[in-house]
Amino acid sequence: MIGIKINNPQQLDLQLFCQYLIPLIRARANDFSKIDIRVEKLWDSYLQELFKKYKVTINLKTIVRIYFNNLVIRKDMRDKSYTITVNDNIKFPGLDIKIDALAQLITIGNLDIAGYPLFDDIYEDIKIKVPTLYNIWKGL
Repeated sequence: MIGIKINNPQQLDLQLFCQYLIPLIRARANDFSKIDIRVEKLWDSYLQELFKKYKVTINLKTIVRIYFNNLVIRKDMRDKSYTITVNDNIKFPGLDIKIDALAQLITIGNLDIAGYPLFDDIYEDIKIKVPTLYNIWKGL
């Protein structure tokens, strides 16, 4: 699963902290300066060709925007950890395909096109800062 898992050994209520992280994740996702332009163009062409019979405009940036605008927080009742990930019911407009399936396709790739770990990179950029962000959030 693509997302950020926040371990919670002290079994704290981290719902508000996770809500604090979501706009930071979205801001990072909307920083398109970190996308490799060549890879973006390659994926845009591939997606247009793949879905051309549906007459929808589909590209990497649109998938990223839809994906990160539909984040949810899930709490695992067994270990009390929290996970920030996409709402897995969201579909790409005009297509009967879930946005998380498109994110997985982009991340993993297939025989026709190499994967691009963009979603993992976005999450990882925030995940490595979680301890620092938690201390900042506690001080607010």
